Amino acid sequence: MKKTFPVTAAAAVVSLWTLAVAAHAAPAPVTQTYDRPGSYTFTVPEGVKRVTLLVVGAGGGGGGGGGNNNGALTGGGGGGGASGSQATCSMGVRPHMTLTMTVGKGGAAGTAGATNTDGGDGGAGGDSSTYIEDQLVARAGGGGGGFAGHHSGTFSSGTGGAAGQAQPHGDGSCFNGRTTSSAPADPGKKGADGSRNNQGMAGWGGKPSPFHDQHGDGGRGGNGAGIVGGGSNHRGDHKDAAPGSQGNEGLITLTYTPQG
Repeated sequence: MKKTFPVTAAAAVVSLWTLAVAAHAAPAPVTQTYDRPGSYTFTVPEGVKRVTLLVVGAGGGGGGGGGNNNGALTGGGGGGGASGSQATCSMGVRPHMTLTMTVGKGGAAGTAGATNTDGGDGGAGGDSSTYIEDQLVARAGGGGGGFAGHHSGTFSSGTGGAAGQAQPHGDGSCFNGRTTSSAPADPGKKGADGSRNNQGMAGWGGKPSPFHDQHGDGGRGGNGAGIVGGGSNHRGDHKDAAPGSQGNEGLITLTYTPQG
């Protein structure tokens, strides 16, 4: 026979208390994402006392590949752009404070080298930053652009372009608060030198760590001009030099917990 037990007054009180706690559970954090280049403002809501910022600088553009003279000697590959740096900052705020955020633009791609000319250097990525009431509180530097691949000469193929490096603000920094984490810019990879009948291949762009869905990535360089696919019985096809790739845009996220 199934037994039943009466609900005591103490148990009823506990159940009511549990329901009340559930009804007044702390609200979930809210994250605002700013992933396109430009400036934005955010006004701190009532009851919010702390915000956490992730700032990622934009990546540098890749250098363009070097040209050649349409013969067996080839152009060097363009160097990859460096990634932007990043930082995560947690800081106290007051309601009605205004945060002004700027998301960096990716560095321009280097142009491809024409016949007997070098490629173009990639452009530097823009910084991403946040100010509170005109005071700089967080900044992540953009990555440097990759350098151009060199064209072939009279007697030798072109050399590859150097990789993009960190810019003056290459380390992500917090200026008024606690730095939860930070990472410097990741340099790109050097472009490969050309060689007889083998075009110089492009260097890859740097990538921030941790990864943020390609935001802050450096652009890939462009391949040098030269012969591709030749064999013992035939001359391969000539490929023109390729431009580099534009660096990827920066990123800022702002997280706060609303008033309960």
